[in-house]
Amino acid sequence: QTLMTKEFEDRRSQDLLVIMDGRKTEVFEDIVELTASLIKEASKNQASLALMTAGKEISRYPLIQSDAQLHQALVHLAKIQPSEVATGLVSDMVSTTLVGGSAVVITGNPDWTFLQPIVQSVKSNGTLVCYVVTGQGKEPSPNVVNAIQIAKSRGIHVHLLEERRFAEAF
Repeated sequence: QTLMTKEFEDRRSQDLLVIMDGRKTEVFEDIVELTASLIKEASKNQASLALMTAGKEISRYPLIQSDAQLHQALVHLAKIQPSEVATGLVSDMVSTTLVGGSAVVITGNPDWTFLQPIVQSVKSNGTLVCYVVTGQGKEPSPNVVNAIQIAKSRGIHVHLLEERRFAEAF
């Protein structure tokens, strides 16, 4: 199973920044699982891979190239707890972490307040893809549907996923 989306197939040698939304949601564990799966697979294919988790604090793993660095990032994901809000420093961290290439945001709620600073930081650097995780068999709420429409209108590639379909998305 290859965890590379079509958007990244011809960018295998470029930078990839994975941003996990650490805000509290009913699909938080699924978001963590998808993030871990993505960085495991991407670490085999990307020239430069970075992970950032945005929650109560921003945690950053700016270079994941060795097994030890991957292990540190996975341990962080195993221990992370959801927070009520995401800190406002996301844009500063994204712009210092992403030099070129693409970014993937994994979230349960793609609201513009969270995505806007990321979009502003990534805009000139590459592609931004947003995976919106939903509960198994559940339709997204009207707020999430509206947020997805806004994100798409701003040029973000948005993919709606539920856990049992993670493998289909890549």
